[in-house]
Amino acid sequence: PGSSNFGPRRAGQRVRQGVLGMVDTSPPPRQTGRNFRSVLSGEIFGRALNLGQALNRGGRPRFEWRDGKSLHETVPPSRWCITRSDLADFRSDVSIAIERGSIVPSDDDNFDPEDNHTGPKMATINKQLIVPASAANGHASWALLLHPDGLECDLFVTHCWREGAFEFLDKVLNSWPRGAVHCYCCMLSNPQTLDIDGLLASPQSSPFAQALQSSTWMLVIPNSACSPYARIWCAYEAFLAYSWNKEIYTASAPLAHPWWHPVAVAATFSLAATLSGMSFMCAGASAGYLHKVYWPIVFTSAASSSVIFLDNMTWSIWLYHLSALCCGLNAGINIWLSVEGHEGTVFEHPLLVLVPPPAWVIFMVGAGAILAACASDWGWDAQLQV
Repeated sequence: PGSSNFGPRRAGQRVRQGVLGMVDTSPPPRQTGRNFRSVLSGEIFGRALNLGQALNRGGRPRFEWRDGKSLHETVPPSRWCITRSDLADFRSDVSIAIERGSIVPSDDDNFDPEDNHTGPKMATINKQLIVPASAANGHASWALLLHPDGLECDLFVTHCWREGAFEFLDKVLNSWPRGAVHCYCCMLSNPQTLDIDGLLASPQSSPFAQALQSSTWMLVIPNSACSPYARIWCAYEAFLAYSWNKEIYTASAPLAHPWWHPVAVAATFSLAATLSGMSFMCAGASAGYLHKVYWPIVFTSAASSSVIFLDNMTWSIWLYHLSALCCGLNAGINIWLSVEGHEGTVFEHPLLVLVPPPAWVIFMVGAGAILAACASDWGWDAQLQV
């Protein structure tokens, strides 16, 4: 096989060189009690081979071999962190591994390989990507394979492992707090092939707790499968974050076409105002006709604009469009009246003395802008459902 993306490892074992495409043959320290076949046996051995070929980028090794056990004993858990760009690269790694057949559906996770929005469950990614990569490179976590000296934790990410990989990564990348530089995420920060049970034996002194205590923010990742707090660790992490006065945020996915709804509502208002003003200008409407249509339009538009006070519901967007239509008709008529300055019975009404046509124009334009803002808010709410 060609050179691997996993990088230099111990010399002296031909199978290791052939499978993993060793670049540097200088021998790093041996890992006590483990040999290559016990570490990379069966399914993990095959996945290490496939991943080594799939993630090889331009012949350059993806990782260097690290003595994971020693590394995780010397680097404090609060420094088992990655950067935002590391997460973006990890998303690319997952996509490439799926495309090359290194990550495949299983009975536990029959994901669609063509789905670029949800993706395989994080448990599947751990088993088919993170564990083989870690085992092939000395059992260091993904974070310490990338940053062996560690990075101080700013952001703590909590999730329940049942979300899709792309769903998870897109939400973290989209919701990354301003000012955060490094994040702790258990799947990439913890050494998945070492003694995880031992690390978690004491929750208050676990790597989770140490990283969370060092952080400024906690980011909760909701998902389409279940509440993250269905996992007891997530509930405990939330308790600690609240107790330690951390800033807690809920992540959201990037929005598709976020300006479509407000632009559509604004277009409805503008079109109605234009057609209304032009129709009266061309028809030269009489004062009597104005008196018949003016006040129904004014009161209807004023009443319809009250929809801005309603809670967002599935059909609210249609009310925003209908209200924008009424407000646009009102604005068009009052623009025409303001420009033409027609006299007649319609102007003799006390309300027009109190609120002249130019004031109605300003009011209706403001109402149209608020309706567009409500449509934007509705679009956000609709897409933030998980």
